[in-house]
Amino acid sequence: MGTGVCEICGRTVLLSAFDTCYACRGQRERQYEKVLEYLKGHPGSNIDLIAAATGVEPKLVLKLLQKGSLKVAKDAYKPKCQSCGRPVDSGRFCRDCARSAKPKK
Repeated sequence: MGTGVCEICGRTVLLSAFDTCYACRGQRERQYEKVLEYLKGHPGSNIDLIAAATGVEPKLVLKLLQKGSLKVAKDAYKPKCQSCGRPVDSGRFCRDCARSAKPKK
């Protein structure tokens, strides 16, 4: 395991499944919960609307989509596949690009 920098406060942290230090993890979780709660009442909202309504930075909302923590309904609001540019529900790659990137057994 290497070290990295907490995305929120800049402290040095051990790299793991998290990109924030332990102290900031609660803050990130509360932001995630705000976004989820907003989407329950406003499905299909775009990133800018979500950010404006919740106070969560658009960059974080996009990151949650790319990690697969959130999904959006409309293609116009979906992030794009980092390989081919097609809309994806969640994650960084569409199904086809993800499938072709996996090593074959």
